[in-house]
Amino acid sequence: MTTPQLAPGDALFLREALELALRGHGLVSPNPLVGAVLVNGDQVVGRGFHTWAGVKHAEILALEEAGGDARGSTLYINLEPCSHDGRTGPCARALIEAGVRRVVCAIEDPNPLVAGRGLRLLREAGVEVQIGGVLAAEADKLNESFVHAMRTGRPLVTLKAALTLDGKISAPDDNRGWITSEQARAHVQQLRHSSDAILTGIGTVLADDCLLTDRTGLPRSRPLLRIVADSQLRIPPGSKMAVSCRADVLVATTSAASPERRAALERQGARIEVFDGSGGRVDLRSLLDWLHREQYRSLILEAGSKLNWAALEAGIVDKVFLYYGAKILGGMQSLPMAGGAGRRRRADAIRVHHLTLHSVAQDLGDLRAGSRVNLERPLAANGRLSGHIVQGHVDGTGEFLALEPLGLDNWWLKIRAPGDLDRYLVFKGSIAIDGISLTIASLEAGVLGVTIIPHTIENTSLGSHRPGDRLNLECDILAKHVEKLLGRLDVKPELTVDKLREAGF
Repeated sequence: MTTPQLAPGDALFLREALELALRGHGLVSPNPLVGAVLVNGDQVVGRGFHTWAGVKHAEILALEEAGGDARGSTLYINLEPCSHDGRTGPCARALIEAGVRRVVCAIEDPNPLVAGRGLRLLREAGVEVQIGGVLAAEADKLNESFVHAMRTGRPLVTLKAALTLDGKISAPDDNRGWITSEQARAHVQQLRHSSDAILTGIGTVLADDCLLTDRTGLPRSRPLLRIVADSQLRIPPGSKMAVSCRADVLVATTSAASPERRAALERQGARIEVFDGSGGRVDLRSLLDWLHREQYRSLILEAGSKLNWAALEAGIVDKVFLYYGAKILGGMQSLPMAGGAGRRRRADAIRVHHLTLHSVAQDLGDLRAGSRVNLERPLAANGRLSGHIVQGHVDGTGEFLALEPLGLDNWWLKIRAPGDLDRYLVFKGSIAIDGISLTIASLEAGVLGVTIIPHTIENTSLGSHRPGDRLNLECDILAKHVEKLLGRLDVKPELTVDKLREAGF
């Protein structure tokens, strides 16, 4: 059956559901990100997004907010409502009982416990169901690690490395200092926050005495699991990882490891698991199978040259995230990103597909020759007026606070707005930032947040700013028009329907 195209209104409400889902970033694992919007007529009557701690699913929260207005409504949701009993009852059944008339969902749930059963249950109850459309790919990307884990039976693995321009990760003698910038290192912390587990090798632990913690300070649904591949259990009991262990360290080893060392580490709270592989090494595929059974959906690999190559050669790496610093080490003894035996022929090289470039270093200052500026085509005389209304004026400037990743591809932009613009700003209202019209996804104490998709990062200048930069802001023209009409009222605090009509509403 061919999936019908979404109507313009459907696409807007479904996008709002995706944006709501992002508010659960870091707070849902092992569950997926889910946002739900209930609309009755043309009014939003309920919203919700899921968090693991909150237990309730997004659609249940939206139903509770809507109350009786849920009857006859349309639900917009980024992922198929569940049909099974887990920590909660089936959401599909709750929607039917609430009298929801129609469900528009971006993608089916790849979880084998659901996999179309929720939609089938809705259809059998007479609920109109529409799935897919132009936002399906974006919804897939939103829950990339969850979707990957459900479809493949193993977590999504991202190899991360900081490299010089000539591909080196380490000098032969002295490795004090950093290859990349402070901003790049902060971005790495965001990647860790987006991951369920992190893996390194014993060589890195011995050389760097690393912690490998999530230092964003942001809340998580569960601690980042820190994993060391250590076939002989050489990790020192006094290492930072062992000393800081709070049931969040796993040492992956082999049956050849010393029982005495194992007992010592277990007394410190570390978990020891045996994954025997060829050549006395840890079997990485068996490790991934264990992680999947324990419901870890994503793993970031931050290791040295040998383990990086072992992971690539084993075929377990799904994504590669490389941070380049504008430096050259040279020499034959400096370590490359992936060492090991490598491939002997160019024709046998491991191929990387779907490359994307991100600006992380934020080195641009004020506009100068060669700087990127944002351009927008004017509205054609016969064009359709829709979406946000932007005139191109500047109402004030805001302070760029942070650009933080949401998952591996979306971004969260935070800006401090000037006080005189507060009256025009509202949650889910519109704001133009350097001429780019966006939806306000969070608003607290003068700090507004907007979600940025990969297309916007790649095709505008928003990714080139650094903290402290000034950004041009234009507020919603409708808010300013309402303010003008309200100015005609003599008694502003006591608004009634009649007074609003008299003012021209």
